[in-house]
Amino acid sequence: MADFDNNQFPQQPEETPVYTPEVIDPEAKKFGKGFAIASMCCGIVSIVLCCAWYLALPAAIAALVLGILNLTKHGAGRGMALAGVICGGVGLFLGLGMVACACMSCGGCGCGGNALYNEMMNEIMREMY
Repeated sequence: MADFDNNQFPQQPEETPVYTPEVIDPEAKKFGKGFAIASMCCGIVSIVLCCAWYLALPAAIAALVLGILNLTKHGAGRGMALAGVICGGVGLFLGLGMVACACMSCGGCGCGGNALYNEMMNEIMREMY
């Protein structure tokens, strides 16, 4: 049998180590996931409403701004912020494409798009009949 009184076993350390959670960035904890969620929602809305460019463009710009703010502040929800930036970029591209299509079809910018459209349609009709 072992004799416990003769100190054959090592003694426990006097202070037990205390677990302290790792603090990543106090600013990141304050920042939260709000901007990331808002960026993702605005980006999705900008893609869905790309035909209504007057709604899609502001939503896309908001998605880009909020997503970039979240990514630079190292806030939580990095994936959602990245998705918001990507969707916002796609929505911005689609919205600007719709503006270009509207401008070319109605001739509102002075480029004569309406006359060009009418001429093309008349040519198609002459070839068909």
